[in-house]
Amino acid sequence: EVEAQEQALAQAVAPKEAAVAQASEVDAAAVVQGGGCDGDDWKTDFSNRMFQCGLASGGNQGRAAQCMAERYHISHRCSACLGQLVSCGARHCMRDCCMGNCRGTDRCVQCNADHCSGDFERCAGEWPPRRLKLETMS
Repeated sequence: EVEAQEQALAQAVAPKEAAVAQASEVDAAAVVQGGGCDGDDWKTDFSNRMFQCGLASGGNQGRAAQCMAERYHISHRCSACLGQLVSCGARHCMRDCCMGNCRGTDRCVQCNADHCSGDFERCAGEWPPRRLKLETMS
């Protein structure tokens, strides 16, 4: 009976894993090509959307991209860039952003600018909203 339950669970998870794998392929294509968010309305309610998909995905890049595409109807290319940004923030800035509860603070914004904004810009063709102006720093 336990084996049957495990098989049923594996069958239920397989389509989600395939979608995550497909999103990962899209992630790689968008990162290489740049301009992934041209023409998308991805800046609307940016912080809350990133937080919600970050929670829903556990910081996983492919699942965050899928969340962005499905919940907010953002193109797969742009969603891939946003998924990359969610994953980077989860890896590097979780503490500085108080697990997402102080994401507007200077410390959180700076951490994301230092670790994640450059890769996002290369993928999306634009800087994420609220990026700190670092041009004065050498």
